[in-house]
Amino acid sequence: RVDAWLLPFMNIYGLVGYVSTSASMDATITIDRILFPGPEIVLPIRNNSSIQGNYFGLGSTMVAGHGSWFILGDFNYGYSTLDEFDGKIDFWMVSTRTGFQTKLNNKEMRTWVGGMYLSSDRTLQLSVENEAIGLIEVDIHQRTQEPFTVQLGTSIGLSRHVEVLAELGANFSDASIGVITTSYRF
Repeated sequence: RVDAWLLPFMNIYGLVGYVSTSASMDATITIDRILFPGPEIVLPIRNNSSIQGNYFGLGSTMVAGHGSWFILGDFNYGYSTLDEFDGKIDFWMVSTRTGFQTKLNNKEMRTWVGGMYLSSDRTLQLSVENEAIGLIEVDIHQRTQEPFTVQLGTSIGLSRHVEVLAELGANFSDASIGVITTSYRF
């Protein structure tokens, strides 16, 4: 992450990273025999893969506060180019956080709660080899099922320039996120 404060309350940033996950597909294709009578043809498709790729993003954060209390809003757009899929997966995200700043062993510490909305909608193309019929082209329509998550986080300044941040989030349905990062400020 590279960022700059344009105004005392407005930060802009760029993100570069790497993503890695494993995915599995377990599907069945059923083909009705229209021309020749007989039972339908059932083809199982199973595919396990490890997916990696690069991540890029841009965003902006707006902040306000009073005393030790703060509130912030963040908007960012990002995309990943994954090695198993054609094209890219892009998304946009809006989040808000509110919390307090204090000192812990003479170090600046922030603790917050917040919420996040994630939007992603895309059709992915995947090629799967099947022993019975050969190469199968699969289109997967991917979108965020439960776009809202709740977040809980903390950060501590280890020095004037170095900060460590940890954040957990979940939508209590099908997604959770964990982030640990270190920042260096000039």
